[in-house]
Amino acid sequence: MYNSGGDLIVTLDGEVPSVGVQGVAGGVAAAVRLTDTVRTAQGDGIANGAALVIWTPAAGMKPRVLGCAVASSVAGRLAVRVGGTVLVRLRVPANQTVAIWVGANGHLAALADDVVDVLNSTGGLADLDGVAWGTEG
Repeated sequence: MYNSGGDLIVTLDGEVPSVGVQGVAGGVAAAVRLTDTVRTAQGDGIANGAALVIWTPAAGMKPRVLGCAVASSVAGRLAVRVGGTVLVRLRVPANQTVAIWVGANGHLAALADDVVDVLNSTGGLADLDGVAWGTEG
């Protein structure tokens, strides 16, 4: 995935460059959180209404999602959730990857040990792939 300046910020194979990106807050340069955790998952034949867990944090930790990418073998809707709360609903075409950036500060899970998952709402069985990146704290 590339930012608006054309710089590589994450690849779907989970390789994250060590270069930080800077944002602007009120005209003053502000540091953006750097990813230190990348998790991937693949699941075949995930039933409609079932979820594929992408990221299970270390015991007692909260995941902070900075971005994610998901793909499905069939077209339909997927929901990326953190601790069971929907972070974003995505309409995905079959066999294509849809990626989102959550923002400079990301989305911090409400509770320790909350997992990041993707809920299948395609209407049938689907092979799902997911990658999520961020930090644990």
